[in-house]
Amino acid sequence: YKFYSLNTASLSHDDIYGIHHIYGVPLEPPSGIYSSGENTDVNSNTPDKCNTSYDAIATIRGELFIFKEEFMWRPDITDEFNEVRQLWNELPEKRHIDAVFEISNGKILFFIGDQIFIFENTNLVDKLRLYHIGMNWDVKQIDAIFRWPYNNKVYIFTGNNYYRIDEKLLRVETNYPKQIASAFRDVYSIDTAFNFNNQLYFFKDEYFYEFDDNVMRMKRMQPQLSAVKFMKCIAPKYFTARTHFNSENQDYIIYEEGDVNDTN
Repeated sequence: YKFYSLNTASLSHDDIYGIHHIYGVPLEPPSGIYSSGENTDVNSNTPDKCNTSYDAIATIRGELFIFKEEFMWRPDITDEFNEVRQLWNELPEKRHIDAVFEISNGKILFFIGDQIFIFENTNLVDKLRLYHIGMNWDVKQIDAIFRWPYNNKVYIFTGNNYYRIDEKLLRVETNYPKQIASAFRDVYSIDTAFNFNNQLYFFKDEYFYEFDDNVMRMKRMQPQLSAVKFMKCIAPKYFTARTHFNSENQDYIIYEEGDVNDTN
């Protein structure tokens, strides 16, 4: 099964990011914090793709999907947004999607509150509760589900805890949950997570952070704007740094648009 796609000659989001990394980005972006470079009329209730956090991000059938509220983007094939239910119309209406993940057998899991909606392509085949897969009864939602390239295992984050999942059984493995801080240092209070090209990313607000498997902690001083890498948006012409949040007295730095003449 293939999702509907368009014939397009545009570069992938990763190619765009690589070009920006090597050659830089235009110094005069369109109005706003940063922009896709397009002047489009968007419903006021629709999140601005170039200035939003992500509820969930996933690769499905090899294609990138980004979810925010009841909307989704498919930046590999189009700049336009759609309602999630246009593809998966058996999902509940206007509900926050906590996480999305395609498991190795090709089924697609949507996590909404304490429910798991299981799809084959776009057809709903099962519904479960989080406790059905072995999570604690008091867990009402998850923050993220991802495959960790370090060991190719599937993990679920919720609050300060993480679970490891047996993919074939769709069950929590024994001796879980565990504290996130015990294995994923510096990681807490995330919006979502995503493994892309064997690099694990954690997302917070409009930014993403790379996780370094060699030292088992976030890469220092490298938060980046999610929209530039994943939505093909143009970065601000100039950034100033500020502290985003602290963990164990370690500062994370994010970057905000500033006056190009301000060097303080």
